[in-house]
Amino acid sequence: MEQQIDHLHLENEQGSNKLPSMLNILTILTFIGSGFAAIGLFGNMAQNCEKALEKLDEMPEMGGFMAKLMDFSSSQLEIFCENKSLILATGFIGVALCIYGALQMRRLNKQGFLIYAIGELLSPIVMLILTAGSSSLLALSGFVVPVIFILLYASQRKYLVH
Repeated sequence: MEQQIDHLHLENEQGSNKLPSMLNILTILTFIGSGFAAIGLFGNMAQNCEKALEKLDEMPEMGGFMAKLMDFSSSQLEIFCENKSLILATGFIGVALCIYGALQMRRLNKQGFLIYAIGELLSPIVMLILTAGSSSLLALSGFVVPVIFILLYASQRKYLVH
């Protein structure tokens, strides 16, 4: 009888160490998304803020919705330029945390979920703080994909055993 219990325990341990397909897919998507995010951050580092603001100022005057859109773009670019170092630093830290958290979840470590969630929410929270009062709706939209992925990962937490 004791031998049967040990055999069942061994089967459960072996079965629980297998990476579930949904968790596998989510982590692969995380690696791809993190790669694109890192490339985008490198592209933003190369951006010359002053030249970009000058180009926006040189654009012909427009009316109605386009004028509001141009004003909005200009204010967003100014916020980015004023806080470029902070935005880039939190972006890179967030990407690193997401990758590390996904790697931990691939090893079925529970702590990976928390690390991943912090990495996903870091940049949107910083942007929400920086844009408070000017375009909070846009900053709030930055939470949509991270929250969806966090919820998808949360549905897989039952497989995280370590």
